[in-house]
Amino acid sequence: MTTGLGELLAAIAPERTLDDAERHAAEAMNCFPYPNVPARDYEDCKTLLIRFMHHVDRHILHLPTWWPGETDRDFDWSRCGQFLTRAYGQEGTKAAWEMIRTAQEGGIRSVYQELARQIAEEYAWNEIRGRVSHFWWNSSVEELMTACDEYIQRFRHVLPPESLEHNGARIRISFWKVLEEHPRLMQRLHRVGRS
Repeated sequence: MTTGLGELLAAIAPERTLDDAERHAAEAMNCFPYPNVPARDYEDCKTLLIRFMHHVDRHILHLPTWWPGETDRDFDWSRCGQFLTRAYGQEGTKAAWEMIRTAQEGGIRSVYQELARQIAEEYAWNEIRGRVSHFWWNSSVEELMTACDEYIQRFRHVLPPESLEHNGARIRISFWKVLEEHPRLMQRLHRVGRS
């Protein structure tokens, strides 16, 4: 029985998702024009961060340079704030503003770098989740059970031993989540292998 697991794993491989988004975010960082005076006040800071966020979006999504045109500033700042909160905690926007205002802890470049990383991670994560969801809902129960067996056999050597206990019960119970986390597991293994 063909399950399509191999095609899914190839489509969500880190070099096609996580690494690709990170590479485009790094390219965006390298070609973004940094202001001579980072920000005069908090509103100016918002404008700079929103501009940078759109710049990274364009690079990761391969959008034309004229995009986004007119946008909703409140929506954009809310989205930007979510990335900063993930990066710096509950008071993420204030923490970013302080780093930019005081030029401490790497200043605006450090904030841009973290914002780009968060954006790249979100785009990669959305692609992975979408592909896993498509695979899941377009497979029969039998195909999913066979795919799970195939996954356990194929990756037994890198899976935590406790996950293989009781015929891989932990993996079988949370196979959807295992598939979503697979690219991160492979990325970590590749990075360990290189160091």
